[in-house]
Amino acid sequence: MVPNPAVKSTNSASAGLGVYVKKFEDAAAALLTITPTVDSVNDLLTEEDEAAFIKAFRDVIRVKNVLECFSQFDASTLPLDEQTFADYRSKYLDLYDKVRSETAKEKVSILDDLDFEIELISRDKINVSYIITLLRNMQSKTPEERAKTHKTIMDV
Repeated sequence: MVPNPAVKSTNSASAGLGVYVKKFEDAAAALLTITPTVDSVNDLLTEEDEAAFIKAFRDVIRVKNVLECFSQFDASTLPLDEQTFADYRSKYLDLYDKVRSETAKEKVSILDDLDFEIELISRDKINVSYIITLLRNMQSKTPEERAKTHKTIMDV
C-alpha cells in the first residue's frame, strides 16, 4: 500500500488517521460514481438518484469531520479539494431546501425519510490546542474564578 501524503507522521495517531483517510477516499469514490461532477447533481432524474447522492455525500461529510480532528491531517491531498467539497455541499443543501419546501406542500417523497444531518455541515471546530489553552488559563485563576469559568464552559 502506498502511503497517503495526507498522513504526515508515523505515530499511532497517524495510523488511525490513515484508516479515516482510506474511508474518505472510499466515500468520495462512491460519491463520484453517483455524481462525477458537481453539475451532474442537477441531472439526477429520480428521487432514488437524489437519495443515493444524499447518502453518499452524508458519508463524505461524516468522515471529513472526523479527519479534521487530527492535527496531522492535510486536506490538500484528498480526492475532493475544498472548493469541490463546498460545491457539493451547496448542492446537498439545495436538495435539503427542496425536500423541506415540498414537505410543506404535503407532497409525498422518499426523500422525506432521509436524515440530512445538517448539523454535520455547520459544526463548531474545537481542537485539542483550544482545550489545552482553556485548561492552562484556568490554572492561574483563583478557585472562585475557576468555578465561574467552569460554569461558563459547561453552559455552552
